[in-house]
Amino acid sequence: MKREWRRMPPLVSGGGGAGAIVANVLALLFVAGLLPLVMGVAFLEPGPLIAFAALSVFFVASIVTGCFAGEAARRDLRELSAAGASDGAILLGKAGAAGLRGWTLGMAVVEVGVIMVNLANWQGHALFPDRAVSGKAIALSLAASLLVALAGALISLRAPSARLANRNLKIAIVLAILVSTDAVWFYPGDLLKVANLAWIVLGLLVIGAAISFRSLRKQVLAATVTGS
Repeated sequence: MKREWRRMPPLVSGGGGAGAIVANVLALLFVAGLLPLVMGVAFLEPGPLIAFAALSVFFVASIVTGCFAGEAARRDLRELSAAGASDGAILLGKAGAAGLRGWTLGMAVVEVGVIMVNLANWQGHALFPDRAVSGKAIALSLAASLLVALAGALISLRAPSARLANRNLKIAIVLAILVSTDAVWFYPGDLLKVANLAWIVLGLLVIGAAISFRSLRKQVLAATVTGS
């Protein structure tokens, strides 16, 4: 994981080159700077804070595909296997590094947002979100990032290029968001008021990550053996 972390570029491009990096930086400035300014103290409420923390999954999507998709990534998988690394260690190292890097960037967006809210609404004391809300946002963001990293590894191992893998993964993320939104709207009652909803979702994310990891080990093994 440490090796993969050092190999990752400081800015994510999603396989799109310098133009994609510039576009991502501009999008970050808009999301982390302008939106919190417009929202004001509402940014610190549970819904917006968790939603912004969940943006980490898109950072993960732009990072993880480069770790598994494409000839260079496949060659690296074969070299790691030849060096004696197990399929599980390779998967955890690469996907784990991508998940943690994306989660770190997502948390940075939230931190910048909190700073912008304080700059725009300074009243002699700092404004912070509730500690319980912050804990839920951090935990959900981390679990979702690791799940997307593993799902991205699965998609990337089956894609011919990092760019195509990145596109497919982001489509899958958007579809998952749409399905989740529909579940909220069509649930018979107020789903958002279900007791311990955040921890229920966290448990589902962890279970999903465990299932993904179990099914991915064979895919990684096949990639290191055949190079396909």
